[in-house]
Amino acid sequence: RGAGVGEPGARQLLHGRERRAPGSGAPHRPGAAGGTFITFTHGTPGRVSVSPDPAFIPAGQLSANIVIRGLTAGSTTLTPAATGVNGVAANVTTSAAVIQNAHSSFRLGAGQFFQNTYAYVAQNLSVPLTITLTSSDTSVATVPASVTIPSGTYFVYYDVTARGTGSATITATAPGWTGFSVPVVVTTPRLGISGGGTYNTTQPALNVYAYAEDSLGTVHTRTSALSVQLSSSDTTVLRVLTPTKALAWFDFPADVARSAKIGDPMAADTNVVR
Repeated sequence: RGAGVGEPGARQLLHGRERRAPGSGAPHRPGAAGGTFITFTHGTPGRVSVSPDPAFIPAGQLSANIVIRGLTAGSTTLTPAATGVNGVAANVTTSAAVIQNAHSSFRLGAGQFFQNTYAYVAQNLSVPLTITLTSSDTSVATVPASVTIPSGTYFVYYDVTARGTGSATITATAPGWTGFSVPVVVTTPRLGISGGGTYNTTQPALNVYAYAEDSLGTVHTRTSALSVQLSSSDTTVLRVLTPTKALAWFDFPADVARSAKIGDPMAADTNVVR
């Protein structure tokens, strides 16, 4: 990441990336007649490059702009020097140009989608980064063709949609970057239901909740509405007042609130089946 010549403190940038920034006042006095040349000593050679090197501060000016570019991942120091001027070292850390994903794997039921996973990099970007996303089997899972991390931030959200049962791999690539691959397993979907327990006939009607789940019982958002039918195994014990409800496409674990009311008569050991 770029910095002013002789600017004290720490710098952090991505391998293979650069940032320009205005100078900050080195060598802390105006350039001598004819100007001043500034050279740089690298604590770990080959970690970053500086351009221009040497930098030039014109006569009467306080600073010069430089660009620091990350070459390999790791840490180093940069110390500026000029005739008659003591340089102040700056710490520079370069991260590898790697794109990562917030989730290491996905399991969904067919007809469901994972909302707002995200791809991210180590630091905020100085320029936008477009990432190409692909699925190894679009009959199983799909993703957007591409997403872009805007400048000034380090991540971007996207959804993974389950189409049919099976396995697929989601791959992310971008020129000059190491991408990622994430496995997706799509199972036969199932319905979950809340409730159960011991009740008495004097209680008011109760609510139960139906959920869209994968085969292991994890709740997910549906891609489309789903009609759900509830029934009682013994209507002399328990009666379902609203046997048909709809799970809307936007229902997900926090608010999948599509209830079916269960009313009198009710007694102990009630049983509701899907």
